[in-house]
Formats: sequence, C-alpha cells, structure tokens
Amino acid sequence: MMLNVLSICLALILGAQGAYVNDNQIEMRKIAAQGRLHRAVAQFAATGRGLSGITEVVMRAVERSMEAIPSIPSLDPQECMKRSVCEAHNQPDRYGVVGLALQLIFPPYLTGESEDAPLISKYQQAARYGRRNDAECGRHFDGCIVSPMEVTQKLLNYIMQQMK
Repeated sequence: MMLNVLSICLALILGAQGAYVNDNQIEMRKIAAQGRLHRAVAQFAATGRGLSGITEVVMRAVERSMEAIPSIPSLDPQECMKRSVCEAHNQPDRYGVVGLALQLIFPPYLTGESEDAPLISKYQQAARYGRRNDAECGRHFDGCIVSPMEVTQKLLNYIMQQMK
C-alpha cells in the first residue's frame, strides 16, 4: 500500500515538472527501483554490519537515483529530496509515517557517530540542518519551490478520506 502511494506521489511530482509519465514508464521505474533495492539489500547482507550499514547503502542508492531524474528550474529533484528530509527532521510530528520513514532512512548521524562525524550523504547533511531549531528548510533548499512533504501529506489525507 505504502509503495503504491509513494509511486503515485512520484508520478504527481514528475507530472508537475511538465514531464509526461505514462503507466508503462512508472511501472518500468518501479521495477528498476525494486532491482536497486534488492541489490542494496544484497550488498548490506554481504557487509555483515548493523542498521548503519543498510542506512548507508540506501542513502547512496537514493542519491544515485535522484541524480538520474531530470531537473527543471525551481523544481530540482535532488533539492526537493533534501527539502523533504530536512522537513521530516524539523517537524517530525507533522508528517506521520512518511516523515518517520525519511527519518529512519536518512538519520543525521549513524549509530555511534558524534556530532563532528563526516557526512556520508548530502541528504544526511539536510537531516542535520533540519534538526536545528532555527532551520528554514524551504528557504535553505530554494531549488524546490513546493514542499513535497506537504503535497504527500495532503494526498495521503485525501486517500484516507476516500477510503472511509
């Protein structure tokens, strides 16, 4: 269910960018993403490390995936992802399970790290910024003019109302 909702959100975001995305393209992207996830899990299993190992592998996989999505001015996919991670960490109670998922996938620090630990990912940097009390995610990540977290939250609320 959650994967389908995320697929719908991805389609809406890509559609908002002006790119025409048909069902076949979405299905192909889902299959490719599932393949990347399976490879990431296999890499994780081979490392023998704990949760920090899988977090690191997932962060790198997402980063590579986001780089492949074309960007248009003021709606850059990487900036939108960083803004989402930042908002999830800045307002954890506001975004529910989607925010929680982003917090788990993109923690500001991995297990056992101190605050001066080196960054693994630009999304980890966004998580660290989002934890600050004075963080303004929308202004800081101004390459994304909409809040993907707000769009996702409104979409999920609408879906939940329709299911009643």
